[in-house]
Amino acid sequence: MIEKPAVVRTRWAAVGAAVAITLGAVGLGGLNIASADVSEGDRPVFISINPCRLLDTRPGDATVGPKSSPLGPGETYTVTAHGDNGECVGASTIPTDALSLSLNVTAVGATAPTFLTFWGAGANPGTSNLNPRPGAAPTPNSVNTPLSASGTFNIYNDAGSVGAIVDVNGYYAHHDHDDRYAPRIDLIEITTSEFLPNTAYFGGTPDWQYEGYWFTSDANAGCLLAPVNLPTGRPITSVKVRHAALQPVEFLVEMYVQNVAAGSLTDDTDARAFSETFAVDTTPALQIAETEIALPTDPIAGAAGSDATIAVCSNDEGALLASVALGFD
Repeated sequence: MIEKPAVVRTRWAAVGAAVAITLGAVGLGGLNIASADVSEGDRPVFISINPCRLLDTRPGDATVGPKSSPLGPGETYTVTAHGDNGECVGASTIPTDALSLSLNVTAVGATAPTFLTFWGAGANPGTSNLNPRPGAAPTPNSVNTPLSASGTFNIYNDAGSVGAIVDVNGYYAHHDHDDRYAPRIDLIEITTSEFLPNTAYFGGTPDWQYEGYWFTSDANAGCLLAPVNLPTGRPITSVKVRHAALQPVEFLVEMYVQNVAAGSLTDDTDARAFSETFAVDTTPALQIAETEIALPTDPIAGAAGSDATIAVCSNDEGALLASVALGFD
């Protein structure tokens, strides 16, 4: 059986302080976490809605919105989008944070060759979004138009008169990509490069020897410690220790959760999330074996301001540690 080194019990407050310093220096950058790059700042994102009719200038029962007559020659008509307008109500209401609209626009009943221009604030850009002709079938086109600060856009008709039907299928709004597209962390693998022997915190000579890939223990080697930033609110579902052994050995694996905002640990028993001892037989040709730790019934999950420390201990010469992998729900 392993007699856990006294230093872990009696000097845990000091170890916790040292680990807290290490966390500040290393952070997530010191862990092998697979993730995508995150672009900071507000970027427009598209939000689809149930398609709705915002405007129909045809007279009679077809009219939607306040205008029931065609656009005249050289006319600019301003349409209000934010809020409940036309048939864009309820679930299809355009919110006040909408920056631009995705539209399907149809021109009907043109009396002369013309073009229609859609834009938000400022001067008419002079571009063409639709090009209806007299006698032609209704002319539809997909149009994206920005909105003014007050949530309006403009429609300009160049010549003759023409009816306009405007349907909305979605809008664009700012969203901070830092929180919407933050990478989901499902696995943290702590390799030997993240571990330090506990004796190293106190200026002693480590009894675990780092050999590029392994930490190899001498007799009465003690513990290896590594900080872990737990994803907030994500319960740990698995803890797997990857190891080898030159002869039969025992490992002790524990996790301590530390609230950094509250300072260093003063009672490691209260903060210990789990503790598991397991035996390992000699592994031929130093092949990596894997042992999954039994977790407690109550879920272990990180909270805001919390970090954790993994301790891997062995008093046996010839224990080799490769990594510890944490899986999350």
